[in-house]
Amino acid sequence: DYYGAISDFTKAIEINPTYKSAYTNRGIAKRKIGDDKGGCDDYKKAISLGNKQTEKWFQTGGADWCRYM
Repeated sequence: DYYGAISDFTKAIEINPTYKSAYTNRGIAKRKIGDDKGGCDDYKKAISLGNKQTEKWFQTGGADWCRYM
């Protein structure tokens, strides 16, 4: 249930706006429902907060589709 996951991750972010993994996981769920722009924004936010795993994935070509959004 990706919509439920997005809702849950959004609530977690409201409670803790610096919860890096919540942004990454919400980005994954958004992409699963076809919201590539929303997913990309969440990945970039996770990286800006210091999520090294998301940053590594982004830099190694996993997010080439997102790079210029």
